[in-house]
Amino acid sequence: MTAMALSQPVPRSPVRPHAPLTVFRLAGTQAEMGRQHGGLVREAGGADDVLAFYPRMPHKLINASLSSRPGDRVVNRLVPAFVERALSRLHRHRPAHLVARTEAFMRAVGAPAESVRYLAVMDTFQNIVGSAARFGLMTPAHHAAMVVPPMCSSLVAWGSATRDGQLLHARNFDFPGIGIWEQQPTVVFCTPDDGLRYGFVTAKGADVPGVTCFNEAGLCLDAHTRFHRDVSYSGATVVDIGHEVIRRARTIDEAVAIIKERTVASTWGFTVSSATEGRAVVVETTAKDVRVTRPQPDEPFLATTNRYHHPTLALDEVVPTPAFAHHCRARHQVLRHHAEAALATAGFTVHSLGDVLGDTRCPETGLERPAGGVVAQPETVQSVVIDPGQQCVWVSTGLTPTGRGPWTKVPFAWADQGASADRIDDAVDSCALPSRFEQGPAQAARAAFFQAVGQAGQAPRSEIRARLDEAVAGDPDVASYRFVAGALALSDGDLAVGFDMFAHALEDEPAGFLRGQLLLWAGRAADAAGHRTDARAFRAELLDDAHPLLGDHRRAALREQRRPVTADKLRGMPVGLLLVDAG
Repeated sequence: MTAMALSQPVPRSPVRPHAPLTVFRLAGTQAEMGRQHGGLVREAGGADDVLAFYPRMPHKLINASLSSRPGDRVVNRLVPAFVERALSRLHRHRPAHLVARTEAFMRAVGAPAESVRYLAVMDTFQNIVGSAARFGLMTPAHHAAMVVPPMCSSLVAWGSATRDGQLLHARNFDFPGIGIWEQQPTVVFCTPDDGLRYGFVTAKGADVPGVTCFNEAGLCLDAHTRFHRDVSYSGATVVDIGHEVIRRARTIDEAVAIIKERTVASTWGFTVSSATEGRAVVVETTAKDVRVTRPQPDEPFLATTNRYHHPTLALDEVVPTPAFAHHCRARHQVLRHHAEAALATAGFTVHSLGDVLGDTRCPETGLERPAGGVVAQPETVQSVVIDPGQQCVWVSTGLTPTGRGPWTKVPFAWADQGASADRIDDAVDSCALPSRFEQGPAQAARAAFFQAVGQAGQAPRSEIRARLDEAVAGDPDVASYRFVAGALALSDGDLAVGFDMFAHALEDEPAGFLRGQLLLWAGRAADAAGHRTDARAFRAELLDDAHPLLGDHRRAALREQRRPVTADKLRGMPVGLLLVDAG
């Protein structure tokens, strides 16, 4: 990868547009803190979009992931009812004191009572993917995970990997709330009557303490989606697990013990770090097992994306598509690249580690990409660097991808009693890594692509395709735009448009996994459009490509030499805009 050295002095970009950050301080029992939080949110205002988003989120995920193929109509009718039952069942198994907190928050903020169960929406979504795979329904499992893929990235560094030797914990939160979540950055500090003082980073209107959080003992935790066949609808949910860990644990071993106390409902990777101990681990869960992965002794850093690290859990992992595997591996490679570069130079600072979260480069080619195997994604709606040694958290308050900055510093400030709210308008230091997507026609094209991503599952396909056409016209050399535009055209039966998009995309896609993927789909588009000679040429190049993640693609190409894919088979197929995938 041709990344710039992290020690090289680089002029920072001008501060990007950003939102003010809200700070809430709470104290008391969990129910009291829930009531305080809801009241402060209601008084501050501006949280209506976030509050309305959670009840809509299950339907957005369902609509985005359901197939439009006629043969999948039965599954499409069953899934919404199953989701609602799963949400209700997971809610019934939550601890009483945390249910009391959620209910008090919802009452105080004025949200409908039924909103309480939507905190388990990501557990439910992951479990649907795992359950479908377990019962052999691989097509809907792959479809759902491809269209709404997980893509969070974390990097923890300490010792010789940081400038002052102190631990820093960085995290991108990727979430299907683009245009909503990043508009209301919020940090909440809690002083419970039972347990450690702790804080969490969220959006105004979301009382979710266990997703990205820290405590007074120097412990930090964040959660990453995994997919696995072993799931449960009666175990502990992600928000509650993280909440209990950050409220009670002073050490990593205590954190692991707390996670093991109850059956974990879903499939997660928790990055847990301790500034006091100067180390970090990944605690990975299924409904049947909990495993801990530690970094190598000579690596004072730990990178996490969305694949299982532990070989035991990897055995029954659900890998939706090769593109998902590539996406996770590529982001992991970028994180490691930056960590190794920091080790070879002066080590990370808060700002240079934050820059990692805004990297848009592909490790195979060094080229920038708007999506697909890069750390900064369209749905990167929150970027955080926690500095426990300096007792502060840095939160990006910019637009997506938020890792591009700017950053707002929030000192740890616990409430001794009562509740209070502050607003911070200052933000400094946008990302030092240059990006072609930050100016001119390329910026407008990426904005159109981001709009298409945000509309997935909600707007008519014609609107999504119109936004993609804008992206292609504004930045015609980006093969990823042409790939998803071509795939949607094939799905809608526009064969000539699809073939043209794929053929032109190949002119701009260098060697690597994405070119091999593009060759497979260009061959299919050529066959469907009647261009047999082109189809044979595309397949021949793919069959000569030995990339380790292209095995399924090569096998498909061999099959399609004998029996080409028809236009009818392509109609209604799912398209993953974020993964840059189809099928």
